[in-house]
This record gives sequence, C-alpha cells and structure tokens, in this order.
Amino acid sequence: MIQIIKIVTLLSIFNTCYGTSSNLMTDLSMEWDEWSNHFKGDYIQYVGHYEGMTDDIDTHSKIKSQYLSGINNVRNWHNVEPLIQIIELDNIAQSYANYIARTGSFEVSNFNKVFGLLKSCRDVDENEDVGKRVPIELYSNFDKGDKPFDFEANDEEMFKNENVEGRDKSIRMIWKSAINIGIGVAKTNEIIYKKNKQHGTFYIIVAAIYPRPRTLGKYKENITPRNLELMIHDGYFQFLQKEKERDKSFIRYKMDPWLRNLMERVLEKDVSIEKKDN
Repeated sequence: MIQIIKIVTLLSIFNTCYGTSSNLMTDLSMEWDEWSNHFKGDYIQYVGHYEGMTDDIDTHSKIKSQYLSGINNVRNWHNVEPLIQIIELDNIAQSYANYIARTGSFEVSNFNKVFGLLKSCRDVDENEDVGKRVPIELYSNFDKGDKPFDFEANDEEMFKNENVEGRDKSIRMIWKSAINIGIGVAKTNEIIYKKNKQHGTFYIIVAAIYPRPRTLGKYKENITPRNLELMIHDGYFQFLQKEKERDKSFIRYKMDPWLRNLMERVLEKDVSIEKKDN
C-alpha cells in the first residue's frame, strides 16, 4: 500500500512539473532533431545564451515574468488553468528568439513541427512594460475586423474564423488543453519584414506552448466563453477603445506596388504615408 502511494505521489509531481506524460520528453527530442536536421548539426550557435541581452539580464527576466503573468491573466478570462513555465521549453523558446534576432527572419516553419509558437517583435523604446502589453495585443485580435470572434460558435465556424485578423495566435493563448509554456527574449538592431530590412532596436519575444494548440474537431471544447466582468475589471475594453481611437486618428494612403517596392529598396524599410484627420 505504501509503495502504491509513493508511485502515485511521484506521478503527481511529474504531472505538476510537466503537465503531460513522458511524451513531452519525446517531443522535445523530436524538436531538437528538427533543429539538427535543418542546420545540419550546426544549431548550437542559437542555444544557451540570450542574444543581445547578456548584459541586461534584469530586463530579460522582467519581460519573461510580465509575459507569463499577462498570458495567464488572459486565460483566467476564459476560466482555464494557467500555463506552467518549464525550463525545457524556455530553452526552446530562447533558441527561436536568438535565431530570429541573429538572422532577422521570423520564418521558422521549416524546423518547427512540434510546439505552438507565439512570435512578437516590439520597438525597445515603445513601452517599458512590453512583456505585459504583448499578450493583450495578441488577444485583441479576437475583437478586430468587421465582426468579433464568436466564442459560442460551433467547431466548423471557429475553424473558418481562426485565421481572420491573426486570431490563430489568440487561440493558442487560451487553448484549454495547453498546459506548459516556455518564453524566450532577445534583442536585435535589424529585422526582416515583408522581405525588407528594418533598422532600429527591437525586442524579440517567443513563447513555445505545449501541447500544441489547434486540434481539428477540438475547438469547441478548448475555446471557452469569456468572463466579461473580469475583462471589464482588468481594463481590457478600455485598452481596446484606446487602440481603436488611435487607429482612427490617421488615414493611410496606398502607393502603387511598383513605387512602394522602389522606395523600400532605397530606404530599406516598410514605407507608409500617414496624414492626420485634421
């Protein structure tokens, strides 16, 4: 009897730490194999350090802490369990952040087949609490566009609307059966956006979520209705209103494609012309 209790206790500890069975370890091995195959064994250059932030560990830790708190607060709006951060996924997420920071490229689909990733880039000077702000910005995709996401819809309707306004990222955040998360943060002076280089100082934030969200036929049971009272209390709709007012404060003019491409090649940045309403 005592032996059985010990076994149950050990299993409980394992599930508390990892949130899954030993499949997590298998998937981690598969993930690193993908990296090894893609980089022909030369992937260690992206592992085990904080690209651009070695001398700023306090900021690195602060952003990670804010991000975890922010994403779990969002999950609380949907009455789902908080994600548990684990070092193994931190290492994965940090390696992705390092890769993006060093290469400038956000294209990682060729060697990411295992985990659900959330990739974000924010200007360093934009906001001190960038780790707190990013999860709310990602979540707000649910409320963009002509029609907000319908949390009471059936599986088929949810599936059709997941890629509208980048809502696939929002879905990864609140997916009920997701249990673990890893977070990586890096800093860079150059990124590639729409095949054009952009210069500045940017934070790269990557979250790796496990098990990977978005399972066909499981949308209804994993995307739960939201608690509007909690969201009002946390100021989400005030944030949303401010964002909408900001978006309405200017008019964007479209250039002919050939002119935009010419200017982007000259300036090496994404060009837009903005004019105040007044």
